[in-house]
Amino acid sequence: MSSNLRPQAFGILRLDDVESDGKQGRPISVGSDRLMALSVQAEPLWFGFVVAGEGQKIMPGGEQHVGIAFLDEQGARKSFPLHVSILFGNGICSRGTLVLDRYAD
Repeated sequence: MSSNLRPQAFGILRLDDVESDGKQGRPISVGSDRLMALSVQAEPLWFGFVVAGEGQKIMPGGEQHVGIAFLDEQGARKSFPLHVSILFGNGICSRGTLVLDRYAD
């Protein structure tokens, strides 16, 4: 991924201390790690996203205000209301929550 990603949404990302396999959590690389957010509105559906930016890491147990670039921006806008806790992960073992506070215009 590149640093020219345009954030479509902004919010707080919290990365769990412990991964789903019980091991110590690993950092998320901003701008390159591909993540998925779980929508449960009609039926469970995963939306791919990348944390916009470059070179930073979000450490396990930490939280950070971030910009999000969804692969399906329109679908994500319909599926994720603001100020609601959204589960996310990398599809292997990293996990956490994302709370969107606004969408970009």
